[in-house]
Amino acid sequence: MKKIIQILKNNSAYLAMKKGKGEIVVSHASDEAILIASAFFACPKTMLVIKDSLYQAQLLYQELYPLLHQKVAFFPCDESLRVEALASSQELVGERIHTLSLLLQHQPIVVICHTQSYLRYIPHPSLFESSQLHLSLGMTIDPLTLREKLIRSGYQMIQRVDEPFYYSKRGGVIDVYSIQYENPIRIEFFDDETDSIREFDTYTQRSLDKIDFARVTPANEAVITDEKRDRIIAELEKRIRSAKRKKSDESYFIETTESDIESFKEVRYFPSIDKYVSLVYDKIPSITDYFSDNDLVFIIDPKRISERGKTFEWEKNEVVAQLKEKGIIGAAKDSFYCSYHDKVHEMSAKKLISLDVLSHSSTDFKYKHLETFTTKTTVSFHGKIEYLYEDLRNWQSKNYTVVILCTSRGRGENLAGVLVDKGIRARFIGDDANKANFNKGETVIIKGELNKGFEYPEINFVLVSDRE
Repeated sequence: MKKIIQILKNNSAYLAMKKGKGEIVVSHASDEAILIASAFFACPKTMLVIKDSLYQAQLLYQELYPLLHQKVAFFPCDESLRVEALASSQELVGERIHTLSLLLQHQPIVVICHTQSYLRYIPHPSLFESSQLHLSLGMTIDPLTLREKLIRSGYQMIQRVDEPFYYSKRGGVIDVYSIQYENPIRIEFFDDETDSIREFDTYTQRSLDKIDFARVTPANEAVITDEKRDRIIAELEKRIRSAKRKKSDESYFIETTESDIESFKEVRYFPSIDKYVSLVYDKIPSITDYFSDNDLVFIIDPKRISERGKTFEWEKNEVVAQLKEKGIIGAAKDSFYCSYHDKVHEMSAKKLISLDVLSHSSTDFKYKHLETFTTKTTVSFHGKIEYLYEDLRNWQSKNYTVVILCTSRGRGENLAGVLVDKGIRARFIGDDANKANFNKGETVIIKGELNKGFEYPEINFVLVSDRE
């Protein structure tokens, strides 16, 4: 795929991305993945991509993964604002924590998020990093102390560990499953010393490879220090005293708040802890706190993002009002999301690129340059290879370079042979495709995978995916 990106890199849209400021008008949504991947391959650095909705973000992630593989990560959140959904599903929490863990490694990566996950609170980078447990072979740590640290980090005890964010204890052995690892970790103790650290299979529970070091991430985003915990408890007790002095019935608020205080004192996670995030941070942190001003930010379809952001602000205020009316939260001004308008202002300091099918579709974001990236989507052949022969002959008559992606070497070699038999100039290139020359007027078949191909008339180039 790097070779394909090299072919595309001389267009004006690509050069605008290198400058880090501008609006790029694209002809199809599928162009987004190609442009983002080309920017990453040309200048590998951490990039943030913002889509308007969870669904659209998921689609883009699926388009980018075949291009970038482990260099792209997903940062989703539930789009419901119901109080019981504030903590989101465990699967989405896992995706977010895994992405934060990757960002803390300070290696180039592309992160895909959407409007609400962009505004959602997460632990500040320094707090998240300090909350990770670092285990090494031969280190001194009491098993009971490790167990307490896991509970504080949000891990739940279970008899058999077979999914992330759980741990178990059997004698001098502690099993724990941290989200960033493919397999859970088994720590064996000799008194208060780690005698062995191994990965193990979730199905057979048998130990696998030995490792010298393991890093255990927090199991949720509500990372709270002991000092902050004490301050929250003091504030909630103050609110209860104030509620008891009121003439109106505040019994439900008092009851739920007293229950939450007990949970804080027991140092355990509970879903509604999210509503107290404003008591933890003076300024609510978000995903942008994990990026520097030098990192590239892509705003895709800014008009839709603007509409979603403003609608979300209204919904957030309505939900908070309802929660106060029901006595679930107190009269104090609490917030568990960042302000959309504040985040838009923050964007002015970033290296911002807009990808949009319409020019100047939103006034919330300002750009210095306007470029166009015009492509045509290829038409699916619906299993009729005769249609492919016809299009290839047409493209070659126009002196186009045609690249066909095949998922396996065998399929690629077979297709090359068939095309040559049909009188079409074609060849299969194996593992050295990135070093090969792609000539005008020929069809080149390489190993690769993409959901959909495209035609780029400006440079006489066509990409056809195996799926088409």
